[in-house]
Amino acid sequence: MNEEIDLPFMNMVILQGILFCKYKNTAMLTLAMAREMVQARLQLLNGRSLPVCIRNFQGVLDFEPEARIYLNSPEAMEGISAAAIVAEEFHTEMLSTKFCDLPSQIAPTYPCKSLEQAIKWLHPYTNY
Repeated sequence: MNEEIDLPFMNMVILQGILFCKYKNTAMLTLAMAREMVQARLQLLNGRSLPVCIRNFQGVLDFEPEARIYLNSPEAMEGISAAAIVAEEFHTEMLSTKFCDLPSQIAPTYPCKSLEQAIKWLHPYTNY
């Protein structure tokens, strides 16, 4: 099974029990893009539930409000046991705070200052 998917706006790869999602430069993440991303992730997970590490939010200038709401829905969170958002820059920290502060978080979500911190925080949610 292929453990990586490359979309025009995001790369996803499974390594050591964690799904790493890295955004590419995108001015605005739309609802259609969010739906495509979730569909690709579910295909990659193939029924599994894994923790997710989201990186490179600085590549996204903003999210449509509908996309942000959809990405926090039970449908979009399917297969995610926990999510760490790597926020290494101020812009990234602002976007990650928008997600982490949403009142209806389905899975534990945590903003991290580094990739190493994110991996450490996600480790209890892996099967490794």
